[in-house]
Amino acid sequence: MSCRNCGAEDRPEISYCFVCGELNRVAPCATHLQTVARHCCVVCGTAVCDTCRRGTRHSALCEDHAGTILFSGWAQVLRTASELEAELFAGILRSAGLEAHVLSQKDRINVVTFGGLSVVRVLVPAFQQGEAAVLLQAEGLQASN
Repeated sequence: MSCRNCGAEDRPEISYCFVCGELNRVAPCATHLQTVARHCCVVCGTAVCDTCRRGTRHSALCEDHAGTILFSGWAQVLRTASELEAELFAGILRSAGLEAHVLSQKDRINVVTFGGLSVVRVLVPAFQQGEAAVLLQAEGLQASN
């Protein structure tokens, strides 16, 4: 099955599209109980109505996660200038059973580098962002938004 809104493949472990937040069922908004929610926050799964919805037109977020940086259903949990550091922490996340990918300048066709200032990101599925943040904190790192 795929999402009727964005076409992303459904993930059976969650009841909403992990990319755009489109609900697969009818639910009330977590804040406005009399209002029907059409989306869920892609990070925490909180049902949100059109009034409460934050994020871009492509991804629904709740007020608590409005600052989360997303890439097509993937949330940034770490931003660094070191690919080695990013790979190490992605490995920690993977060993804990989370999906993790490193996004770096090497993943782009037109690479513009600023020496050691190139941004390297560690991404996890948005719905696993909370678990990843706890693991990174246990390793002494602050998860980034």
